[in-house]
Amino acid sequence: MVTLPRGNGGLAWNIVKSLHSKIIGIASEPLADTRTPAEAARIAAVTWTVAKYTDSQADELIRAPVPFLSHLSYKAEKDGVSSRDVIKTAQSVLETWNGDAYASEVKSATPRNLAELLSQIHSHGCFSLLAGRRGHPSRRTLGAIYTPLALSDYICEMTIGAELDRRLADIQEGDLEKFQQFLSLKVLDPACGPGAFLISAIEAFRRRSSKIEAAARAVGLTSIDLSGVLRKNLFGVDVDKAALGIADISIALLLEQDPASAPSSFGVRLKQGNSLVMMNGWDGTANHTSFFEDPDSRYPFEWRTEFPEVLAQGVRGFDFIVMNPPYEMLKPNLAEFLRERLQSGDRNIHLQGFEDYKVALREDIAYFRNSGEYSLGNRYTINAYRLFIEQTLRLARPGGRLGFVVPSTLLGDISAGLLRRHLLSKHCLLRIDEYAERARLFPGVTQSVCVMTVETCSKTESLSASFGLSDIHDAQAKTRLKLRVNDIEQVMGESMVIPRVNRTGWRILKKLHKNPNLGSLPWLQNRRGELDLTLSKAHIKLGKKGSRLVRGADISRYTLRPIKLKSESVGLSSFVKSLGSSARSPHIFDSRIACQQVSNRAQRWRLKFAMVPPEIVLANSCNYVAVSPSENEGLLSYLLGILNSDLLNWRFDLSNANNHVSNRELASLPIVDPHSQNQRITDPVSELIKD
Repeated sequence: MVTLPRGNGGLAWNIVKSLHSKIIGIASEPLADTRTPAEAARIAAVTWTVAKYTDSQADELIRAPVPFLSHLSYKAEKDGVSSRDVIKTAQSVLETWNGDAYASEVKSATPRNLAELLSQIHSHGCFSLLAGRRGHPSRRTLGAIYTPLALSDYICEMTIGAELDRRLADIQEGDLEKFQQFLSLKVLDPACGPGAFLISAIEAFRRRSSKIEAAARAVGLTSIDLSGVLRKNLFGVDVDKAALGIADISIALLLEQDPASAPSSFGVRLKQGNSLVMMNGWDGTANHTSFFEDPDSRYPFEWRTEFPEVLAQGVRGFDFIVMNPPYEMLKPNLAEFLRERLQSGDRNIHLQGFEDYKVALREDIAYFRNSGEYSLGNRYTINAYRLFIEQTLRLARPGGRLGFVVPSTLLGDISAGLLRRHLLSKHCLLRIDEYAERARLFPGVTQSVCVMTVETCSKTESLSASFGLSDIHDAQAKTRLKLRVNDIEQVMGESMVIPRVNRTGWRILKKLHKNPNLGSLPWLQNRRGELDLTLSKAHIKLGKKGSRLVRGADISRYTLRPIKLKSESVGLSSFVKSLGSSARSPHIFDSRIACQQVSNRAQRWRLKFAMVPPEIVLANSCNYVAVSPSENEGLLSYLLGILNSDLLNWRFDLSNANNHVSNRELASLPIVDPHSQNQRITDPVSELIKD
């Protein structure tokens, strides 16, 4: 969603809400369908705003043979809303509605502010009206949040602007070929929505218009049509046809052209489609229709066919790709489904709808996992943003540049490990700006995000990073950290987690990791709890008879929580027998230390280890560490102290991007060799446990 100046945000809502109220008021009977009046209000609002700004007549614009603002939104299109009914309703309300109260603000807007206003109208018309209030729709509801122009400006300046400066400086007098190459630079947003990044790309070029004109004269050209050049070099794809219409108008506005008469990019360089789904595959020879019961419902987009001038065999690809891709987990969630349907205005929700949704989701997941089109972003629970990054890496030409804003989980989450390693080892990750949750770069969304700039070349040697930023201006002012990729791999291991630290923290990390990792110590085992709470449920009994069952919630720092009156127990002999030859069986009869497997990121102590006496059974909501029988049991006290330390808690939090404590992450923690260092810490820890 787009952030507008204070007045414009209210203006967009007031225009849409006023038209919507008028539609409801003139209806001859109560409306059973909430989507049709909302769509009509949205289209009427956009049409009236453009007409007022261009001194046109709204009723003429909307009654044109092909009304250029009449596209249904993606959701309305999916729900089968009648376009004819929507346009008829919009035409009717424009005949009687009086918008004079808003006219002066619209007419005095700059082209940029008007583009923002149109985007906000689109968002309110698609979502806020149906929710019954002005507000910010969730990212899940939209599938994506439209990008604040301040953010897209910044990303485009880092991704596009710096390269434009370099190329302009490289054009020598008389070098017409190099200047023509400059004029052919192609920009793509594969999830463009109403066009924030395309607007910012235009402004990145226009800020350099005097330099471009000087370069044109230097190569013997007397004039240059920069607006025409930009229009033919801007490309966008989105599933929402109505949003593409807004993008088309916005491009015309920024190029100082009349939206009603300017050459349209819609259907030429702005195209409807799902950027991630290709029925013919990337090479154009596959047939992936068997993954879907209704392939057309996925809005497949055949990139090489749709943009042959950029992506045909032998053609190089896009020079710049900038985006804010959808952050959508491909995982069924009934609560999320119901909330989305309610926010979409549904009054009657049937569980069969959720079953249909799950079937469609399973088809999508099967395609992304098994079609062979993806290999980096399709592991673990799939998030759409990872697929978008993988897709854009092949859409870009060799040496092209990508700029995007995505969740900060890309920096450290295990599910993003393959993609992260690929970015660092196969391409040049130039810059990372990580924003804390408090930054709120998107209105109404509390989420930590990072902005990355990538050049598609051989590998990353070092990158510039800044973490914990509070706003975009902070990224310019804050001291940046230079991270060498060899150091990242040495310190963080093969997962190549990018630690969010300052200069001092980085020095501490490098010193810590001169020690061996916990997983490399041959005298200990790092395992998950032996009792599966689902598969071994039959072994669990209420009451204290039998061996105590410890769940993750029973663990605090250093000790187990007291046994409750209604504690759970396990029949030890039958349970051990059910484990068969499992290597975990002997550990039950020895002392060990255990931690919670789920630890909320907001907690002060992410790592909480407790001593576990023999003959206590650990559920699979715990992880544990056991030492070899040949070793001194005092080593457990040593490890208990180390793993509960502030230092290791800090180290763990740097590489953990979710609420899960995995054995793999525990194995990567640095541990000083205890055989020579343990006594100074073992005795105090033993005393602490006794107390």
